[in-house]
Amino acid sequence: MNKEEKIKKYYKNCYPSNIEYSNKVRDENGNKNNLYFRELTLECYSLWNKEVDKNITFSEETKKYLKIENRQLHYLFNDIFKLFYRVCVFEETPTGEVKNPNRIMITEYDIEKCFSNIDFHSLFISTLIENSQYNEAIAVKGYLLTRINTIITNSKQLFGISLLKSPLAEYFTNYISSLKEAINIDEIKYTSLKETQQEKEISKVSIKNVYNQLNLSIEPKEPQQEKEPTKKEPQQEEEILKEQLFKMQNNLIPKVSIENVYNHFKILTELTNKKDVFYLRNSQLITFIKSTFIDKKPIKQDFNGKPRTKKEVREIFYDFYFNNKNKETNQTSIKRKYFNIMNDSFYGFNKNDYTDFAK
Repeated sequence: MNKEEKIKKYYKNCYPSNIEYSNKVRDENGNKNNLYFRELTLECYSLWNKEVDKNITFSEETKKYLKIENRQLHYLFNDIFKLFYRVCVFEETPTGEVKNPNRIMITEYDIEKCFSNIDFHSLFISTLIENSQYNEAIAVKGYLLTRINTIITNSKQLFGISLLKSPLAEYFTNYISSLKEAINIDEIKYTSLKETQQEKEISKVSIKNVYNQLNLSIEPKEPQQEKEPTKKEPQQEEEILKEQLFKMQNNLIPKVSIENVYNHFKILTELTNKKDVFYLRNSQLITFIKSTFIDKKPIKQDFNGKPRTKKEVREIFYDFYFNNKNKETNQTSIKRKYFNIMNDSFYGFNKNDYTDFAK
């Protein structure tokens, strides 16, 4: 699905349900809709943090990190509203008809980046389990599930946005599924273990490493008046994120390290098209590697810059297949598996590309 098709899908989702609601809000609030909705999202953000403070199961250290995640989810919530609002605001003409929705570029709001910033919950929970903080791990999972469901409910009740019927549905269902799989409560013994001071320090360091992957500070800050989309990724932050990524297990091809995967596909961030635009941003490359090779749940992305030819990109993926096919334990349908790495992760390919995979 290309960007134009995505935009049309937003229109189709928003148009029938939001026209009456948008006019009602405009009548009640004049031209202050942006401020009005921002105040609503801030109220939710404040409520989430109060819930964290009241939970006696969470340690003070865990509360700090959950508040960081709350901040990231607030950004997601706010961006989703701004994205849908700009698509779904309608104006009545003097004859009572309705003007067409506003045209926007979906890339103006990097929803995929927002999801990647809140997609480390399973690793966070695993860290708590490794440090024998079982009750806390279970409480964190329950809290995060309740919170994401609140986002879905509030989006419908406050904004009239049906997220699970929208183009963002896959992101939310994948997030919820991975969160549910992060811990098997039946296998956890509800045992309170007394940690030594040394163990507590190890726990703090381990959890800090998890949040280093999000490029976030430990101390939560209140959201700014407006959060501008990131225009450039600082080199230092990229290196930190890469180091954390390289420590993760390649679950798709266990005998190939994540570092080798990164080094092979890094060329996609260096090649440029006729308009001198890079095929991928580095953040897209990391999203591709984490979702496809680590999580085994590919997030399909558009190329940052349309490649000069599909053949050029196919060759990169075919070379990856050729260099690593002998490392596969199961030799059945290997070529198809490696073709799907490309086809399931990026738009622009079809069944004909499988025939031309080696060309």
